[in-house]
Amino acid sequence: MISISLVTFALYLAAAQVPATADPLAMDEIDKMFAAWDKVNTLTMRQIKTERMVNGKTITEEVAVKVRRSGEVYLANINPKKGQEALYLPKRDKTEITAHPGSFPDITVHISLWGGLATRNQHHLLSHAGFGYLLKQIRDGIAQARSNPTGEKLEWQGEVLQAGRAGYRLVLISGTLPAEEVEAQKSESVVAFGERLNRDPYLIVYTNPELLDSLSSSVSAGTVYKVPQYYGGKTEIIIDKETHMPLKVTIWDFEGRVYEKFENHEIRLNPPLTDKDFDPDNDAYHF
Repeated sequence: MISISLVTFALYLAAAQVPATADPLAMDEIDKMFAAWDKVNTLTMRQIKTERMVNGKTITEEVAVKVRRSGEVYLANINPKKGQEALYLPKRDKTEITAHPGSFPDITVHISLWGGLATRNQHHLLSHAGFGYLLKQIRDGIAQARSNPTGEKLEWQGEVLQAGRAGYRLVLISGTLPAEEVEAQKSESVVAFGERLNRDPYLIVYTNPELLDSLSSSVSAGTVYKVPQYYGGKTEIIIDKETHMPLKVTIWDFEGRVYEKFENHEIRLNPPLTDKDFDPDNDAYHF
């Protein structure tokens, strides 16, 4: 199904933590991002994302995104599955997605948010789309780093151009905290396991290859799994000079391989979205 993942930048900051060694210019830009997002109720963008799966395969997708602060998400696949759409309406059902494949047989289905169809070849859940979840993770990371810094670094690398937009490049390097070893509970999905630990579920799958390569996996009760303290070994972030939102995020795993890359284009903050933009009966959609 369609990817989300504005969230990834946040997840890295949450797990990697805001470091004790932090350039003040970089911290200032993060603070500006908090302030800018607090004024946003709606968001649209076009996103190109690449994710490395457990088997080493990389999946690249381009999607159009609409998000409302109240939690609604609409995604349309641009490439490679043009015509595929997904809609998440948490006020109607927090566990379900309305979707259709955009190809024969192009029927509308209601599927589990964390089921195999919705999460196949994806690092993240549809419900995590948007900057709200992202900034919550950053704030959590700041609090954790202040209480227990272990060598994390946040570097400022100056002004850059990203797809014609002026931005600032920041680089985060993880610290020295080892992975935790955590025992799974009875009847616990990998999503629930990750949420209980405030860690990204797919990262747990990626770190424990005995799990199935999917967010629809379940952990085995009584089994101890490795849970990384950091989302990756290094992350590079380019933040838009005007909007203070992330234009590009690249995250490397602990083996130096690109784990995720997200390029965000045509970001619009507070466009005039209405209930119709999140209505499966919208004539512009094909549910």
